[in-house]
Amino acid sequence: VDSMVKAEKTAGYPSQAHFIKVMNSGGFPTSYLAHLRNMGLIDIGVSTRKFADGRVLWIIGWGKHILEMDPIPLSLPLDGVLPLRIGEFDADRAILYVASPDQPVERIELLPEAHRWLQNFHVPGEYRLEVLLQDTEGAQQSNEIALLFSVFVDTPLPTVHTTSIHSAVPNPIQAEQELFMAVNALRRERHLHPLKPFELFVPLAREHSALMASTGTVQHRIMGVTDGVPERAANMAHPRANHYQNVAAARTADEALALAIDSPGHFQVFLCESCTHMSIGAALEPTYHPNPRLYVTWEVLEFSRGEPQRIEKLNRDY
Repeated sequence: VDSMVKAEKTAGYPSQAHFIKVMNSGGFPTSYLAHLRNMGLIDIGVSTRKFADGRVLWIIGWGKHILEMDPIPLSLPLDGVLPLRIGEFDADRAILYVASPDQPVERIELLPEAHRWLQNFHVPGEYRLEVLLQDTEGAQQSNEIALLFSVFVDTPLPTVHTTSIHSAVPNPIQAEQELFMAVNALRRERHLHPLKPFELFVPLAREHSALMASTGTVQHRIMGVTDGVPERAANMAHPRANHYQNVAAARTADEALALAIDSPGHFQVFLCESCTHMSIGAALEPTYHPNPRLYVTWEVLEFSRGEPQRIEKLNRDY
């Protein structure tokens, strides 16, 4: 994950990319990319290395081409200005999130084909930008990350390292504890109060992670399987809490957290100022692979109507 994220930043690729590595006898690995036929418009990059024994190493990166964007500089001088213009989009609105090195995540609404001049680049470092497309029609709001990229202000670009190999199978319970401390460390860096554990919803978060692991999906709701943790929590406790949820899957807890904070919109969830508690659930995918993925669900909680209490079933004699 670390190498993939740095590769995207160094290339300035304005989307979320996927990478695969294949070693074969030289033919293009079509079978590994067959699913891309149904993805619509995509961007793809291919690099190869041929060895003396005839084998060929393929490194292939690809990403959905969701939204057009004018070219922007990858690096800026201190106090510089960044022009941003996106094209037409098939959604109700587009929201830009900007995560700076030392300030809260900024939220800006964008208009199609209109230039937005971004300022406030007063601190050296990496600024992470994300464009989220939102559809507000229907009972449930849907979000799609359309663009995700970095701008480096008065600082060198990151060096891309090789991907490390993880041989140890992560312990989900230990991962939950490490992630809780890591999220609170992020909050302290931004001068926010730490979150307290809320044990009542931990089984629900673990259940959701287990369902994601068994279905191989990373979603807040899984069609035909679960309506998500907030609905399950509302049926077991009262009053209803406000849930701010992040989900991820990776080989380790550190990589799962890195994926979440790499997205400014998801990073903002961890920095919720009005939230006081958090429930984390982790689960391993059911597989024979020696390095199973770890699925994680974070529930950052706000109790605006009081702390939820378990609803006890009534025993009645009729």
